[in-house]
Amino acid sequence: MTPLEKLKMGHIIGIMTLVVGVIYGHTIQAQFVWDDVFLIERNQSLSNFQSAWSLAWGDFFGQGHSTQSGYLRPIPTMLNYLTIALFGYSTAAFHAIQLSLHLLVLTLAAILLRQWRLSNLSILIALGVYTCHPMQVEALSFVSCRPELLAAVFVLSTCLCVQKSQSSPSKWWTLLGGLSLTFGFFSKETAVVVLPFLWLTSHGRPKSILWVLTAWTLGLLVFRFSWSPIQGGDDSGLALNLSLAFNLVAFYVKQLFLVEGPRCLYTYLDVYTWRFETSVTCVLLCLFGVWIALLRPRSMLAIGLLWFLLFIGPVLHLIPFGTLAADRYLYLPLLGVVAAIAGCVDVLIKRQSRYRLLAATVSFLVLLAFSALSKVRSQEWRDEITLWSAEVEMAPIQAHALVELGTAMADQNRIADAHKAYRLAWRLKPGGQILFRNLVRIESQKLSRDLGRALRNAVLDPTVTPETLQLWSERLKTLDHSNLSNLIDDQLKRRQR
Repeated sequence: MTPLEKLKMGHIIGIMTLVVGVIYGHTIQAQFVWDDVFLIERNQSLSNFQSAWSLAWGDFFGQGHSTQSGYLRPIPTMLNYLTIALFGYSTAAFHAIQLSLHLLVLTLAAILLRQWRLSNLSILIALGVYTCHPMQVEALSFVSCRPELLAAVFVLSTCLCVQKSQSSPSKWWTLLGGLSLTFGFFSKETAVVVLPFLWLTSHGRPKSILWVLTAWTLGLLVFRFSWSPIQGGDDSGLALNLSLAFNLVAFYVKQLFLVEGPRCLYTYLDVYTWRFETSVTCVLLCLFGVWIALLRPRSMLAIGLLWFLLFIGPVLHLIPFGTLAADRYLYLPLLGVVAAIAGCVDVLIKRQSRYRLLAATVSFLVLLAFSALSKVRSQEWRDEITLWSAEVEMAPIQAHALVELGTAMADQNRIADAHKAYRLAWRLKPGGQILFRNLVRIESQKLSRDLGRALRNAVLDPTVTPETLQLWSERLKTLDHSNLSNLIDDQLKRRQR
């Protein structure tokens, strides 16, 4: 028996801990970036339990008892509070907990895959792909991705409870399954997708626990919609949403092969035009649906792909929400892909296939390449300037990334560099209240103190009228401040559209 064939579960977790440390250990020294800054570093509501509890049941991106964005995330919010209560605003503590959550996900995934009768070697390869894949960098380097990691922890816990309940029925497994599902739901609503997955893969097994979890989930959904009704659909109707959804499926499938990323922003994507790859995706999905319907018992490949499609569903904008696309949205769906990989590797191992050596060599080279890419990419998350500098170097340049870079530079008192970034952003995409405000504040420093203050008070007032903007544009033009005058003219034109 070879050393690889002697692998035990403890060896797998130990190896994966080492891999996580090698690729992501340096993130312990990283700073808060992007949403971390206002969700954690500058969030005064996390300073005491009462205000944190109010925020937890308020809005994740808003204030306590406010539902301006529609994000309900009590579990991540309270975890942020507990981290601050125990360690203060230590970025090292936040990042260490982030990596610990990922290791917990790996442990639960390994146990679940083992219960699905996969060999330890195939599990090790699958978890290696899951950790080393460059699309995971955002989830593991960005503290604000805690909802994704926590949801994965509780989704896997729910699966394990259902497995245990079906093999040795007990009310305790049902209770633990309900608690796991609840905690997952309050980490990120996507977690409830595990329920249709469990129903679709429960062929020939007891379903009493699934009926209980289904009833409980309906109660959670009623609470969620009563807390903040989600505005479904848009002016273009269901047809556009379906087209958008299929385009996004095709996009995320391409992301597995690193076609577009990894990167922070995908505001440039044209996902409203039906493309060739979208048609191919639709055909493959139909064929997969027929295969799933006919296959009994279901293979690991089918189960893995089913997991991927179900968990990618909530981020396809059938119900519109804020961000169009993000790397972190693949954190849960990617578990299905690696489960399918584990199934294929397991078949090669058990059949003593002559392609085993080739498969092992290819797997090693792919993991090595993924690890190197992830290591480099995760270093770009060190601070705001390194992150957004890397982002604006990727084609196409996005105005949003330039605004973020300018803000990071302004925070470091690099006003001239910030001004250049803001100006380039304005040329790419004129408008936007934040960008306009920042440019006015910087360029008005060239005016006299009193005139600059009067300008800012007038044109940055949320209730400013077009007449006021026109007046200031003409006044600045006569004073030979054409940059400011043109800036205000651009803003005026956008307001009049």
